[in-house]
Amino acid sequence: MLVRNTFLALVVLAYGGGAASVPGVADVVAGSTAAASSNITALKEVGLNIFGIEIGSRNQATVAWDSSLNPCSHFVPVAQPGAYECGRRFTISRQEGFTLEGCGGNMVIHQNGRLWGRCVRAIGHFACTNSATISTRLHCQQ
Repeated sequence: MLVRNTFLALVVLAYGGGAASVPGVADVVAGSTAAASSNITALKEVGLNIFGIEIGSRNQATVAWDSSLNPCSHFVPVAQPGAYECGRRFTISRQEGFTLEGCGGNMVIHQNGRLWGRCVRAIGHFACTNSATISTRLHCQQ
């Protein structure tokens, strides 16, 4: 289900419309893997980067994770509850030096001081087996 939800989110981001307006999305939601495979290929052709960074919260702390992985088991801490989240270094998928920048405005991700990607608002919730919920706030991509 996580793969389908991630795919659906990428489709909506890529096409900028609602899920109903994107050809083949209804098949993906209904569980058709054939439709998912063909649409994923089409998304690769329009130049979407596979690696994305999700920013969200867990127990009121800011966390991040690789968008292709399960956030319940692959999140990394960015900032403790109530702490300023921008400028704090974190590592995702063995890549170091990421920082969240632009607090109070347009959020971006830097890697080692250089712009890595831009962020857009994202909404989602993951109920993890340890009773914690991880909420998505931003999807960031190159």
